[in-house]
Amino acid sequence: MDSLIVPSWEQMRRALEREEVQRERVNTGPMVLWSGIDEPEEKFAARVRAMRMNWNGRLLCAVPAGYAAPEGTQVVEFAAKAHAALHPAQQARYIVLRGGRGGCKSWSVALALVLHALMEPIRVLAVREIQRSLKDSSLRLLSDIIALLKLDRFFQIGANSISSHCGSLFSFEGMSQNVARIKSLEGIDVVWAEQAEQLSEESWSVLLPTIRKPGSQVLISYNPDLSDDPTHVRFTVNSPPNTINVILNYLEDNPWATPELLAEAEYLRRVDFD
Repeated sequence: MDSLIVPSWEQMRRALEREEVQRERVNTGPMVLWSGIDEPEEKFAARVRAMRMNWNGRLLCAVPAGYAAPEGTQVVEFAAKAHAALHPAQQARYIVLRGGRGGCKSWSVALALVLHALMEPIRVLAVREIQRSLKDSSLRLLSDIIALLKLDRFFQIGANSISSHCGSLFSFEGMSQNVARIKSLEGIDVVWAEQAEQLSEESWSVLLPTIRKPGSQVLISYNPDLSDDPTHVRFTVNSPPNTINVILNYLEDNPWATPELLAEAEYLRRVDFD
């Protein structure tokens, strides 16, 4: 069952004020404006018009799929549940997106992180249990999203990291190979545990005490496998306080699912393959 912390309008107002401060600090790049959770389209359009009175530059609007964003903006669509879970107004320590393949979990997290890194300097650590090379990391997905949104001029994609024009930095690590280095990390704002069903209990025991900066968040995307997997037990069966836990699946939650994906997923469901 999904669990979602819905911020109050006061919390969302404060989040919008933080966005305004961030825009003033980074006035050379595009602005990012999120529609509020359950905010009526006409109210969001009014906010965009008010912003346009003082800003004529490029404006990216992060909205749920199917939402009517105002003309003259670049629409960035999320699956509706992902938009609510990953909204900047959310103050949860842990945000968990789980479900089967094709549910756009990884895409949603990567998209939200790119938008965040565009607006203010953050340090992001993307981890997997095993990362033999950068080909096994989330670097490619993040790079693809940056290119798709035509944000290449605002990001520098290196051999083993990504940085943004405002000072954000993405780094990528395999937990099982780099325990000592991960223990020494400091100042991480966001950690993204991708394919987190593979993370061991030992890895979580090392990782979580490392992410101790005030206001830091842990984003977790995983495809449930075994009922006793450490990630599933720790964050779904025994969810810690201040956790958002959302199920995303290809059928109800991915509006971009292709006929090929739907047909393959239906076949696997019928024959009960993992």
